[in-house]
Amino acid sequence: MSFSKVLLLVSTLLCMINTYSLCLLGGYLSENKYLYFNSKTLKSEPNIDLIKKEADKGDPHAQYNLGCLHRIKSENQQAMDWFLKSAKQNEPAAMLELYLDASSVKNNGFAIDWLKKAADLGYVPAINRLAEYYYNNDQISKTIDIYLKLIDRDPSYEYAYTYLGILYYFGGNNDMGGDKPREEPVNEPRYKSIIDHKKAVRYFYQAASRDSQVGKYYFALMNYNGHGTPKDLKTAFEYFKDVADNYEGYTKLPYSAKVHVGKMYYYGEGTEKNLLHSYKYLKVPALAGDQEAYSYLDKVCSEKTWICASNSHDKKDSD
Repeated sequence: MSFSKVLLLVSTLLCMINTYSLCLLGGYLSENKYLYFNSKTLKSEPNIDLIKKEADKGDPHAQYNLGCLHRIKSENQQAMDWFLKSAKQNEPAAMLELYLDASSVKNNGFAIDWLKKAADLGYVPAINRLAEYYYNNDQISKTIDIYLKLIDRDPSYEYAYTYLGILYYFGGNNDMGGDKPREEPVNEPRYKSIIDHKKAVRYFYQAASRDSQVGKYYFALMNYNGHGTPKDLKTAFEYFKDVADNYEGYTKLPYSAKVHVGKMYYYGEGTEKNLLHSYKYLKVPALAGDQEAYSYLDKVCSEKTWICASNSHDKKDSD
């Protein structure tokens, strides 16, 4: 994966987990010329002297990087001074830092002005932030419009499809909090009027086609439930299994997918009934504390005791 893709993913995650500055995750060195190899630490490190020299000459990238170096050391006023100089020369990353700082002290007018400027320059982290801002301020049509324009600009950006799918399925943002990803709309969704399961399943499919594991999970779920599309257990099984077998990172999704696959093997839904496979998929989430998975393991073991005879799934195994 290219550095730009990694930075894009990091910026998306920042929006989701409310961690703000890309500087604080080391995402500030926008050009390799600002790095040098330290023979003592055997690591690439910022060339501070070069950054300062170029910043004093007026280079906007160097000014942004110098601002980040100050921010990392909690020298916030110096950081903002350099960010402002950089932003005035159309460096969108610096504009985003100004937005984050101003919004933290409730200077919303100043903050939003810089955020919009960064978004207008096509800077995806700022676009995500602007969409989040509109969402939180009851301007959902603008949030949707931002992601539609982002898809027009970059059809490969799977997060935009995923987010639109979530909005249309749940009538609001689904933070996938709690013990499991949310699988049913809340009783009083924030934006009930936009719920459209047909649109949701189309966007989840587009996200899944671009290898979004969240998109795959919810595309499977909608096919399983027959929401927005005819009930298709074979397709649901295929996509749940893909997530269960291949997803790394956010643990709640693969665990929940494993529960679905285990249950489908147990009932023979979308695949042939196979209690041994059911056991194998259910055991991992059961040992992680998933009560539904544990209850189905008990059913498997009561029907085929030989499967569990040499494979303890007692809760004590998870201690």
